[in-house]
Parts: sequence; structure tokens; C-alpha cells
Amino acid sequence: MTVNKPGIALRGVNMGDGKPVVSGDRVESTVTLSADGCAIEGFVIMNSGNPHAGVSVTSSNNTIANNTVTNNRGFGLYLNRSNNNLIFCNDVNKSGFDGIYLENSTYNNLSYNNASYNILSGITLRGSAYNTILENFANNNGEYGVSLIDSDENFVVSNIVCNNTHESISIHNSVGSVIKENVDIEVTKVVSQESGSKSEVLKVNIGSMSMV
Repeated sequence: MTVNKPGIALRGVNMGDGKPVVSGDRVESTVTLSADGCAIEGFVIMNSGNPHAGVSVTSSNNTIANNTVTNNRGFGLYLNRSNNNLIFCNDVNKSGFDGIYLENSTYNNLSYNNASYNILSGITLRGSAYNTILENFANNNGEYGVSLIDSDENFVVSNIVCNNTHESISIHNSVGSVIKENVDIEVTKVVSQESGSKSEVLKVNIGSMSMV
């Protein structure tokens, strides 16, 4: 399903038997937002192809909320050159790649999502700046809970990042981000920051973190 006209709002209505299901063909992305100012809320979105996504976004100023994005062969949510989006209260799980993946995208707000049980990381930013990652769950992922790669000036605050295979939060070649009040109850170190990364790790981070 492709939404290519600005301002379209798709809202699923639960008639008593659960959210309506949007199922892909396991070849392309299940839902593609290519126009600005759209909304998709209240659906189960599944069965994308590899390396595509349950929801692929190449536009800006959209709202993606209250969806269950599951069993996609590629990413759960994938944003590319996509700015000023609000992504909240989504359950993104069982993705073949990362749960939520931002590439070359700025000023997005990711809040109150559950990005867990994905093959790679829960939430990954690559080449993406000035994004807010606030009060999400990113647990039981095959790599990291939250991963910043070549991504500067992001705000990663008050996330629960537990029982991921590697560190809870990984920072690679990224500067100027604020990382604070994140919790991993399973381990003793939260952030791993590789040399060359200069981000502010402030206040209470409890658990496992890596910086490169």
C-alpha cells in the first residue's frame, strides 16, 4: 500500500476482534508513505519483503502511532531522508533487521515505542541528527537496544534497554548527543562509546553501553 497524496490519514478501527491487519506480499514494503503530512494509526502491519520494511517513510511531517508492526522480513519502520515525523506508541517486533531504522533523517520524535525481539537492533540511527528517542522499550534484540552510527546531536533519554545481545546503547563515530537516564536492569554498564565519539553521557544510565 502506497500513500502518495499529502495529508491522508489512515486510522484503523477495532471492531472488537483486534486491530485491522495490513499484510504485505513478502516482496516489497507493506506500507510506503511518500507524501508529506500523512498519518497511519491503529493497524497491524506485517509481512514485508527483504530488505524492505513494514512501514517505509520517504516523506516528512507524518504521524505513525499505535500500530503493531510485526513479522516483517526487513525493517519494522524505516525512514530515509525523512524529517519532523512523530512516531509513538508503536509495538515493533520480530523484524528480520532492525525494529526502527532512521537513515539521513532529522528532527524526528520517537517516544513510547516498544522495539523489542528484533533480529538486529531495536532502534538504529545512521547519518541522522537532532532526533529525540524518549521513553521507549528496546529489549531482547539480537544486537543493541539503541545504536547511533555517524549520527550527531541526538537526545536519548529515559529508555528501558534490557537483555540485548550486545551493549544496551552503542555510539559509533557520533558526537554531541545527550544520553541520560536510560536503564538496563540486567547488567552494570549502559553505554559503549567508541573512540572518536564525543557525546554527553549524563546523570543516571544504569546498565550496558558502548561508545566507538
